[in-house]
Amino acid sequence: MNKNNYFLQARLVNIDHVELRLTKNFPHLDEDFSLFFHYGESAILIKRFAIDNNDDYLSLTFKLPFKYPFGERCYLESEKIGHILIDLSLVSSFKEFDELFNYEGDDLGSLYQKERTTFKVWAPLADAVSLIYEDLNHQESSIEMIREEKGVYSISLDGDYLNHYYGYQVSNFGHTFITYDPYGKMMSLDNKYSLIVDDKKVASMPKILLKDKISSLSEAIIYELHLQDFTLDKTTNIVNKGKYLGLIEENKKSKKGHPVGLDYLKYLGVTHLQLLPVLDYQGENNANPNKDYNWGYDPLTFFALEGRYSTCLDNAQARLIEFRHMVDVLHQNNLRVNLDLVYNHLYRHLETCYEKIVPSYYFRRDKNGLYANASGCGNDVKSERFMAQKMILDSIKYLFKTFDIDGVRLDLMGLLDIDTVLKMRDLIKKIKPEAIIYGEGWNMGEELKLEQKACSDNSEKMENIGFFNDAYRDIVKGGSFGDGLYKKGFGSGDSSYVLGFIYAYMASVTDYTFHHRYIFADQSVNYVECHDNHTLFDKLSLSNSEEDEETILKRIKLINALVILSYGVPFIHSGQEIGLSKCGLSNTYNVPKVNTFDYSLLDERFHMSEYLKEVISLRKNELSFLMERDPLKILKSLHYEVIDDCLLKINIIGDEIERDFDNLVMLINIKNETLYHDLGTYYQPLLLFEGSNEKIKKMSIKNLIVSPLSVNILWQKKEE
Repeated sequence: MNKNNYFLQARLVNIDHVELRLTKNFPHLDEDFSLFFHYGESAILIKRFAIDNNDDYLSLTFKLPFKYPFGERCYLESEKIGHILIDLSLVSSFKEFDELFNYEGDDLGSLYQKERTTFKVWAPLADAVSLIYEDLNHQESSIEMIREEKGVYSISLDGDYLNHYYGYQVSNFGHTFITYDPYGKMMSLDNKYSLIVDDKKVASMPKILLKDKISSLSEAIIYELHLQDFTLDKTTNIVNKGKYLGLIEENKKSKKGHPVGLDYLKYLGVTHLQLLPVLDYQGENNANPNKDYNWGYDPLTFFALEGRYSTCLDNAQARLIEFRHMVDVLHQNNLRVNLDLVYNHLYRHLETCYEKIVPSYYFRRDKNGLYANASGCGNDVKSERFMAQKMILDSIKYLFKTFDIDGVRLDLMGLLDIDTVLKMRDLIKKIKPEAIIYGEGWNMGEELKLEQKACSDNSEKMENIGFFNDAYRDIVKGGSFGDGLYKKGFGSGDSSYVLGFIYAYMASVTDYTFHHRYIFADQSVNYVECHDNHTLFDKLSLSNSEEDEETILKRIKLINALVILSYGVPFIHSGQEIGLSKCGLSNTYNVPKVNTFDYSLLDERFHMSEYLKEVISLRKNELSFLMERDPLKILKSLHYEVIDDCLLKINIIGDEIERDFDNLVMLINIKNETLYHDLGTYYQPLLLFEGSNEKIKKMSIKNLIVSPLSVNILWQKKEE
């Protein structure tokens, strides 16, 4: 303890400089003022190097004759000031830090073997780390860990510890915390400890080959869903409602006999399921998820699966196997799995293992020294730091290799640095070449320079990475926020957006009406609804309030068809196809029931799902030109005409694109009345308002009756 009240702080300010702050009235300051520097069992006398007389305190700097001995509990001492522990809270910002502690091993976390489990944790600033674990008698025990190179602490336990709890007690310059493992592969249901699992065994399970090959993003048709919401509805006979296994139950029906769950997804014909976050997130009611509903955008870890979706709450290993089994069954049914991953922020960062184990390392600071908050969640992950980037990449490698997933959607991708995202892309493509990667490319925050951000402004540097196209969203349906909610877009009836729609239809890759956003068409993820904000039905209920429900549902069919039939990557949110409502609410991340997929509504509006199925089938099987990614080829092949201010006619011709036709016509009627159009010559219809069938496809049409609020596609097919 200090002998007097003059001491303010002692801290390391450089790799070999210690600063001592004293009050202005410190009485013992003389020319040869010196201190003892204690580390381990040694002590050396160090003299004052410099003095700075600040307005509020005296600052004395002492130079060590060697680099600071990290891993030791060090303090200063003299008769005049007493005993002072040295604070290392600035160390992680030193320019040398990442070079000193850039651990590159692939063995962090717990490595389980039946006869032995090894634990490794990166804690470079810690002077002591102990493993806290449940022993073979299920009693809590602890054992001191050994410091190794690059600030890694390690220990091994002999015996079979599968499904046992563990955590770390970490001491950093006088502060001691018990916390979970940042690399832990499963968490306890109360989120206090990690659990030991055999993830290598899960990774070694045989992989299921999918029937269809996907070679680019533009071949994907993405369907976003929340695991619990999609299967929880009481009107179906799904058994494991709200669980991993509930998503893969086959031969399940609604009250009126329509397919639900897995069979419904197969029926629609989508290629990829985007699962809202399934990595462990905040909440202490995992055993009863209805009491703690959440979408999962407040993560606790980048590795562990969320336990609440498992039927095996008391067996961590079984949870891993359930999730992998879910992926395998989806693959057997030709459905791919994309995970929505949140790497840009964490839940209550000061309480996480990251801050407790390596203080002030993982999170950005703003110009005032406060935690950066561009994410709106109180913290932004400093992905550009070596070990933060490594953790993200290790997470990606683990998820792909263990669970055989097929793609990732990155939450607030624009907050991540571009180097990390490009390395992520290259790693993913190395593991699974046909995998896809896309995210929210908003330009957010000031802590990174624009050229460092993984945002859509840098799309030219990010080939084979997709971005959610909010220009497409707002052009097609109208604004999504504030007063914009009451304004119409092209699909909701405002013909002044017609030129904007041509720009959006071409995936925003040409300087047409607006400056291009992307370099290739498959970088544009086209959407009008996602889990955030109002559903399409609720939005149209505001912007098109003069229209009745029947008309609004027709508009939804029209808009959904536009999403599927545009260049780029189509994206549909679960329930969008049948006009699901969230009771007019916007951000419903923690509101149970309102997000649940309503299968009784599906029974009432199944014709809307039938229509979406037809449009999806048409894109996949007969409109391969929509997969074109080259902007010049797209621009040269497309011609358009606006008829009577409400009928848009698009012609696709030319040899620049791959096609099975000589000429294709798309007629889009955004008006709620029947129109008539003379095609000038005969065409075969592919899609009329109520969908295509074999009888329609065999017809020849010259004078077309264009139904209200419809997309109509006709072609002159090449002779074989």
